[in-house]
Amino acid sequence: MPQQDSCTNCGKTVTRSKTSAARITCRECREKERCGSTSGYSAGCRCHLCKDAKAAAMRAYTARRKAEGRPCPRSSWRAFESIDCSCCGTVFSREKRNQKRYAAAYCSYLCRDYDKYGPRTQHLPKDHMARMTGKTCEWTPPKPASPFTIECGWCEATFQSNRATTEYCQNACKSRASRTRRRGREYGARGTYTWGEVVRLWAKFDKACAYCRTPTALTEVQAEHVVALARGGANNIGNILPSCGPCNSDKRDLSMSEWRADRNRRELDPVVTHWAPDDARYAHLTPATHALAA
Repeated sequence: MPQQDSCTNCGKTVTRSKTSAARITCRECREKERCGSTSGYSAGCRCHLCKDAKAAAMRAYTARRKAEGRPCPRSSWRAFESIDCSCCGTVFSREKRNQKRYAAAYCSYLCRDYDKYGPRTQHLPKDHMARMTGKTCEWTPPKPASPFTIECGWCEATFQSNRATTEYCQNACKSRASRTRRRGREYGARGTYTWGEVVRLWAKFDKACAYCRTPTALTEVQAEHVVALARGGANNIGNILPSCGPCNSDKRDLSMSEWRADRNRRELDPVVTHWAPDDARYAHLTPATHALAA
């Protein structure tokens, strides 16, 4: 049965069993007594006194094993050997390893790079280079790769790049092309187009809006889907006409007949919603677009 007793050091009331030692101490007193010894370090204390005691004990243990001629704890599993450097011939010590796997041995990374990449005298010390007899040729840096001439996948501008796999001239073109493809995937529309194709259409149609025939600057022109993607229109250039911002916003996802009726109801200025067969805009659109736009 547990019994109540008082600590012999501080007099604090502690609970002990009948089998306890004659000297009764509380937990705080035991921790103070252990502090500064290896037992305190083993118990989990990491104060500077316990760390110093543990380090002193390890030093004494290592010195005793060295005096007895036995391997030390930290190096009992390591074996060293003296070999010659494969590059400069300097004798150095290294850890024994599998000779088949580590056939080449170097005294430093300088010798390793010398044998692997060739002589680079500007990276080697003079005394190190002097030991390498017959290897005094100068190293010349490699010439930079000639840039590739690439056409941008969005604006179709020509630019130069050191990589042949580069597709876009800048991040803005990459983002716009990605956004165009993503919109097509959201509506399940097939095909894709580039901004260069839209610019060529804008120049072909007298640099004006295809609906209101208002001259439009290149910075204000927009790619307008004749048949909206939400209504099954394709996402290729055969379903796109260059438009100004107001017409593109006003048309929304309406068909040509719905848009014409909506503008008449609001008493707005009429716009061109159908073209003659000999018109370049009519010839540009695909037959599928004509069928859906009616």
